[in-house]
Amino acid sequence: MQKLNWKPFVIFLSLFVGFPTHVLAQTNTPTVTRFNLSEVTCKNLLDANNFDRMAVLMMYWGFVAGKQNNLEFDSEQMQAATQRLMDVCLEDPDKTIFSAIDSI
Repeated sequence: MQKLNWKPFVIFLSLFVGFPTHVLAQTNTPTVTRFNLSEVTCKNLLDANNFDRMAVLMMYWGFVAGKQNNLEFDSEQMQAATQRLMDVCLEDPDKTIFSAIDSI
């Protein structure tokens, strides 16, 4: 059984410590309350507010990791993969997120 590495989660959560509350207040309300992972497009992701974009990306990367039975992640690799994903989405906003992930 693989041991869960909590360090990346702690680093991620620590990014929010010290943020002015007015910054979070602008982005803490989700605009979508329910969605189907297979239908979300790059345009949806690009048009989303910061909270929704972060939630969607975490859901997708978690889904991909779960399918690979991977309980660890490298935050630098995740950041690079997210940048590549956003580049693909900018090139073809009509792609679904899964199609975009498959192409990187």
